[in-house]
Amino acid sequence: LSGLSGYLSISFWLFAQIPQVIKNHTDKSVDGFSLGFLLCWFAGDFLNLVSCLLNDAMAFQILLSGYYCAIDLVLAFQYYYYKRMYHNPESRWYHPPRRRGKHARSPRTSLRDNLETYGSIDTEMMIDQRMLQQQQPQGQRTGVFKKQNAGISKLVTSALISGFTKVQGLPIVQQYIDTELLGKILAWACTALYLVSRIPQIYTNYKLQSTRGISLKLICFALCGNFFYSASLLLSENSTVGGDVSREFWKAELSYLIGAVGTVVFDCSVLVQ
Repeated sequence: LSGLSGYLSISFWLFAQIPQVIKNHTDKSVDGFSLGFLLCWFAGDFLNLVSCLLNDAMAFQILLSGYYCAIDLVLAFQYYYYKRMYHNPESRWYHPPRRRGKHARSPRTSLRDNLETYGSIDTEMMIDQRMLQQQQPQGQRTGVFKKQNAGISKLVTSALISGFTKVQGLPIVQQYIDTELLGKILAWACTALYLVSRIPQIYTNYKLQSTRGISLKLICFALCGNFFYSASLLLSENSTVGGDVSREFWKAELSYLIGAVGTVVFDCSVLVQ
């Protein structure tokens, strides 16, 4: 059960961010995406990759960590492009807002959002429609530019898997640094960053009173990934055998368990929002 849970966790995390990347591209916007969340997220993944390179990490663990960092860079590029270039009138890449009907929305936009938005824009839309009817051909429609954001959370588990052949850490670094101590420091730092990253996004959702830009699939995949990772640790034979074996196991894995369980709580908070 522990091994199965671990593989399920990996499977969810491999595809967790893809829907968000697609959503950002489709919506052409990152409004509502917390920059604080993105920075904490990337910092956690980067430290995770560094810890893999410095220590005797497994080959696929290094590849997985590198993959997560690559996806983070894609999200960072999307954030910069849509925030600083795509909607910036002074940029050569500027695209004017598309006006497409009085509720230009993604099908994922909730009914509640529809009701909240309708009252505030209805009068403006009627005026816009009257003006455009005088200036544009019959049948051309106007609307409000949709605002959809990107973003939100995941826990990348640097010790997600153990039991495969490991590769040697960087030999020069190992001569001058206590890599075991450094590994523990990086593990707790990653845990703190992953947990803290949720707070800016939750606050942004609350401030905007909207979660329209967040991919529901990302939240669900992240929650499932962390849930199954927690299960893989709790069901591990080393965690329940007792004695020195369990003690050493939890010395190495406690930070990851706290990070996974804590992140599940924050992900549930986003689902409630």
